[in-house]
Amino acid sequence: MSTSRYWGLVLGVLLGAMAMRGLYASVPMVLTKTGAGYEAMGFVSSGSMLGWVVGGMVAMLLMPGRAKLALILPVAVFAAVMAGIAALPVLWTWIPLLFLLGVCSSAFALLSIAAVASTLLGARLSKTDFLLVLSLPLLLLGIVPEIAVMASVWTAAAGYLSPLAYGLLACAALALLVLGVGKPHTLAGDAPVRHKPLTYHHRSPLLIALIGLAPLCFAGLYQGTYMAVMRGEHVEALTLLVLQILAILVSLLAAVYLLYWLYRIHGEAAGQAPSRQLVSPRAALFIAWLVPLGYFLVIIALGRVLRERTLAQPATAPLSGRWLAFWAIVVPPVAMAMLQGAVNRLEHATPEPHAAV
Repeated sequence: MSTSRYWGLVLGVLLGAMAMRGLYASVPMVLTKTGAGYEAMGFVSSGSMLGWVVGGMVAMLLMPGRAKLALILPVAVFAAVMAGIAALPVLWTWIPLLFLLGVCSSAFALLSIAAVASTLLGARLSKTDFLLVLSLPLLLLGIVPEIAVMASVWTAAAGYLSPLAYGLLACAALALLVLGVGKPHTLAGDAPVRHKPLTYHHRSPLLIALIGLAPLCFAGLYQGTYMAVMRGEHVEALTLLVLQILAILVSLLAAVYLLYWLYRIHGEAAGQAPSRQLVSPRAALFIAWLVPLGYFLVIIALGRVLRERTLAQPATAPLSGRWLAFWAIVVPPVAMAMLQGAVNRLEHATPEPHAAV
């Protein structure tokens, strides 16, 4: 997850998805504004159904050897069509183009998942790592393009059809640029070692858990007080306001500290031993900050590395992968405390030097 090729592929797929889904969501509004009948939407749907077949055929013909080309094809066709519509807005109602856009949107949806999966199959990944790096773009694809969907629907509803066409064209053009420039999207061979060691500092696992749980406690206290007010119990307005401010401040401070802790813990784990499976501190920070459920992903990835290291140290209590995954889902601060405890135990272990994992 620290390679530029991987993130280039993810970014290209996201930009393409924003263009495709933005178009599909805005077509009903476009047809209404242009006076075309809703039967034209049926041609878009028909093209969309055919697109799954076309995407499957392209995937079978070009993947895994030419995953990059397979992914570029529907985006290139989409960009060409949108360029024509941007130049001649009257083409918004031309049935063959709407049908072709429907084909491109579904073909890209299938090919994007197939391209990411086939690219990862060329890498030397364990099952856990494969699931982690595959689920990350899937999470992004499920959330980020909705921003483009909302913007496209609003633009179409306002009647700004030319800006809509240029916006979708820009997304498709950027996707082509990202996918077309740079190295081939292959992760075959050994992953590079992103070795960014940091000096170890002892921290109490209990303190980490308490910091993570503090926002929940203050939020629960505020919610309980608010419910008491709703039931008619007398509570000073100032008390409720103070609790609300405290809940917000504690949440912000805890979030900042936990992001800092995540950065440090990855660097300190790298300082104990270099690892190709270890995300760099900066990458871990940005994934946790910008990616939906990214904090969960980096916790699981780091936990796998630390588990293998604790198993290699007979004098060190091993880290339980199942319990780590359980707590990462149910109560993440407990999982963070487990990671801190594992790093502490590895640092104070006295047998042979840490083996690189």
